Amino acid sequence: MPRKRESDFTRSSSRARAAKVARTQESEKQIQARQILDAERHAAARPTETSKLRPLQLLDIERYAFHRATETLEQTQTRQFLDDERHASLRVTETLEQTQARQLSCMLT
Repeated sequence: MPRKRESDFTRSSSRARAAKVARTQESEKQIQARQILDAERHAAARPTETSKLRPLQLLDIERYAFHRATETLEQTQTRQFLDDERHASLRVTETLEQTQARQLSCMLT
């Protein structure tokens, strides 16, 4: 009896699991190199985004602005608290170089 073929989902899931395991075993230099390559790949992909995506991004911006304009004081405080927690958790895991780059970009804007 022939073996059952793997679905695309199964193959992509097993690849994702394998990549996750590989990432957990990376050294600090490998992590930084991967992050740099990812950033370059994302930066290269940005200009090639379809024109259909940009209006969706504008709709998101408008939707967020509308929600913020209509939220109550309690909702604002909750959102800000959650944002602060998320930022703090990201800062705990960042390297010294990432901290310096973030601080430099804050000074430039």
